Amino acid sequence: MLENPRSPRVRAVAKLTKRGARTETGLFLLEGPQAVREALAYLPESIIELFATPTGWERHPDLRAAASANGIDVEYVTEYVLNAMADTVTPQGIVAVVRQMPTSVRDIFEASPRLIAICEEVRDPGNLGTIIRAADAAARKQWC
Repeated sequence: MLENPRSPRVRAVAKLTKRGARTETGLFLLEGPQAVREALAYLPESIIELFATPTGWERHPDLRAAASANGIDVEYVTEYVLNAMADTVTPQGIVAVVRQMPTSVRDIFEASPRLIAICEEVRDPGNLGTIIRAADAAARKQWC
């Protein structure tokens, strides 16, 4: 279990909350069970490291099963360590370090999507999630 919030490993994860570190490493930080759930469901190979508090991990048996099915081990951390890693005010007990998977605009349009949501400088992950859910709902309607 990681217990020192000032350890080099914890600091390296925490740096991923900054754009420069994400650009330099090609990694980013997923925070919370829903984001990790989506990565486990759709791109488990992109997950580099998975961290959770014992309590946070215990609350999500579906994540435990998905991680196990994909051969991904969880590294347990204390609440203090998770708070040091996460960018959110009240972390939900689970974070993952994930490999970026850049996609070109050409590749997106070659797939002939029915709807595209373009976001610029979105700073709040909650707002981005709302936009994605709204776009997904709109794409499922017959009138799109």
